[in-house]
Amino acid sequence: MPELLLIDRYVLRQVTAWYAIVVGVVMFLLCIETTPRLLVQLAGIREGPSLVARSPASLMPEYVAIALPIGLFLGTALTFRRLATAGELEVFAASGVGNGRLLMGPAMLGILTCALLVGLRGYIQPAGERRLDAIGMAVRTGQFGFSIEPGVSHQLDREGQLYFARIDSSSGRVEDVVVNHGGMTAIANSATLDLSADDHFVLALHDVTAVWGIPAGDPRTLRFRFLRLAIPVPDEQRPPKQPPRDRLDRFSLGQLLHFDRTQHGSEELTVAMAHASASARAAAAILCCILPFLGFVPGVPPERSPAAIGLGVGDG
Repeated sequence: MPELLLIDRYVLRQVTAWYAIVVGVVMFLLCIETTPRLLVQLAGIREGPSLVARSPASLMPEYVAIALPIGLFLGTALTFRRLATAGELEVFAASGVGNGRLLMGPAMLGILTCALLVGLRGYIQPAGERRLDAIGMAVRTGQFGFSIEPGVSHQLDREGQLYFARIDSSSGRVEDVVVNHGGMTAIANSATLDLSADDHFVLALHDVTAVWGIPAGDPRTLRFRFLRLAIPVPDEQRPPKQPPRDRLDRFSLGQLLHFDRTQHGSEELTVAMAHASASARAAAAILCCILPFLGFVPGVPPERSPAAIGLGVGDG
């Protein structure tokens, strides 16, 4: 490798400055796009502010992986644009320093970015996705409480309704519960909700008095210490099912390259899909090695030619 000269450090320093600025701006934009949605989803949940902070932290490797190639491309383009408009490229050319030599610093930065992307997209980002899934599961199962309003009636499905007076923030339980479902009315001291399944949720009632048969004129009453009700979720309220390919984002690069359906996958996931996902991650990393050269092309304005078209498209 040729020895780094003062001019190489000069170009690399400018590219790195633009690189850092663009990466910071892209990550900031991605964070402010996600945070308002998290605030709405976690409103009223115990430890909501902590979860709002932990969720973007789990997404940060993905944001960095998105921002790095953009920063590399724009950093190279903006640097050479400034060098060209200031006439420094002509000075370098007159001194015998060609464009290939000037691109050595950005090319080294591209190789470093390629290595960073392999680590980020191959191992750190999948771990972040798994942490985010764990946070979502904890929220759905009520480990941090529930973001539903007390003191009002909630429609469970086409036939059932749920009412509770308050939420115990320390235990995450709803208290003084009344449930009307399937012709049965149940009154309980407290209850917990399990929202982990997509097609139904489980309402676990504690110290229950259940009454049914009122419309038929033959009411019956039973007391239960514990009663679980599985209540179907209407199709229009079910969350969209995660495509099988998206689940591959949770696997590290090593797991994808040595994918075993019996241990890691399901019938919907195949070895070919796993290898395709690994190839896509590798391609994104390898692209960073040529991005400095791609950024150089639009960064340097074209010279005016003596032809008539040069008067219209050249920058001079």
